Amino acid sequence: MKNACILSALALMLVSCVGTKDFTVYTYPEGADISINGEAVGKSPVTTEINQDKTLGILARKPGYMIASETITPQTSKFLAFVWTKDDPKAKYIEGDSVHINLQKIP
Repeated sequence: MKNACILSALALMLVSCVGTKDFTVYTYPEGADISINGEAVGKSPVTTEINQDKTLGILARKPGYMIASETITPQTSKFLAFVWTKDDPKAKYIEGDSVHINLQKIP
């Protein structure tokens, strides 16, 4: 039974760290046009599917506000780097599920 629990935990870790996942971009104020890596994904708050092994370049645009950007870089999992290698995309993952961007009014 103990081995089954360890294998289950390992399977959950692999599933959660490899591939794609939902990621949400929030802005204050809401309603900004959001693009990730040059692709328009909608108005904030917006949830989209991302590749966990790719850096995210996020731009937020809203009339009357300065353009804001955020870069999210994948982390390397020590465990997954042991399974694959630290340079293998399967060993990388985006740590959080969302980002919050504050927009500043144009003076």
